[in-house]
Amino acid sequence: MKHLLIFIILALSLNCFSQTQAEMYKEAYAELNKSNKQLNEIYQTTLSKYKSDTIFVQNLKKSQRIWTQFRDAEMEIKYPNYQKKSTVLFSRLVKYFI
Repeated sequence: MKHLLIFIILALSLNCFSQTQAEMYKEAYAELNKSNKQLNEIYQTTLSKYKSDTIFVQNLKKSQRIWTQFRDAEMEIKYPNYQKKSTVLFSRLVKYFI
């Protein structure tokens, strides 16, 4: 009896923490959007703060373009065809499940 009670409690508690693939996609997509929003806010704030320093602004924009290229290249290495297929599939999956 004692073992049965422990098993039932354990089974119920494990079920409470499970997550479907759709839920994981939805959570990852929300986190991605949140991070992108924060990055854009910081970028815009920095541009506003240093708008009088044109050399800094020019170099910041240049570095951001280079960083974006690096990020995309790194994703292509880690996840082949990331830009061509995975992004499209991921966004379709997210739209489907949201």
